[in-house]
Amino acid sequence: MIRKRYQSNSESATIDIAQQFAAGLKPGNLVLLFGDLGAGKTLFARGVVSYFNKTVSATSPTFSLVNVYPTIPPIYHLDLYRIQADAELIDLGFEEYLESDGIVLVEWGEKCEHLLSMDYIRISFTMVDQESREIVIEEIEHATTGR
Repeated sequence: MIRKRYQSNSESATIDIAQQFAAGLKPGNLVLLFGDLGAGKTLFARGVVSYFNKTVSATSPTFSLVNVYPTIPPIYHLDLYRIQADAELIDLGFEEYLESDGIVLVEWGEKCEHLLSMDYIRISFTMVDQESREIVIEEIEHATTGR
């Protein structure tokens, strides 16, 4: 497991970290984002999306559940905050996104992590204080990867 730890003291620093991270992403990558409300998950997603397309601004898909961004590769941004059961993930088409040709970003990754049998990247956001965040990026490998 590869683990990287970052300290962000501003929104622009979080965007910079996200863009550096995005440089290593490729089609088929799954990225799970963990952290409390306001910890920086959507801001980080915005930084990833802007790396691939500067003219697109990522927004939280809290109510739509999924935003698809016109990037190359496409980015599928899911927000599972309102998901209460695994059956809702199936109805959402979660497995189809995992099998897509794009990059999948999932806010509230704890709602789906237990279902995964593939490699993924886990990013945890911890609020240190009002302005500061600790961001930990881990590559999680499964012995039986379907990709």
